Amino acid sequence: MFPRRMATLLGAALLAVPLMAAPAHAGGTYFCANGTRTPDPTGAGYSLHGRLCGGSGIGDVDVHLHAGSAAGSYRCQMALFFVQTGNLAGVRCRLM
Repeated sequence: MFPRRMATLLGAALLAVPLMAAPAHAGGTYFCANGTRTPDPTGAGYSLHGRLCGGSGIGDVDVHLHAGSAAGSYRCQMALFFVQTGNLAGVRCRLM
């Protein structure tokens, strides 16, 4: 019984090593025609407000604002997309 458990644990460890070495990537991406930014109330980056947006994702997302006072690319800890209006709200966002 012990050799079988050891083989299972060793196999699991070998499968996990590549996952730990893989680079982190975003949980989604949004592209917005324009948008604005304000300092995040938590002090961690910016709050974004995008308009005419498309994309998907909720946590750890990339947001690309094409025009406006906040034009640029951001990584946001969380973003909410409002399908009815095409608007996006992102929090704890940092310039990429």
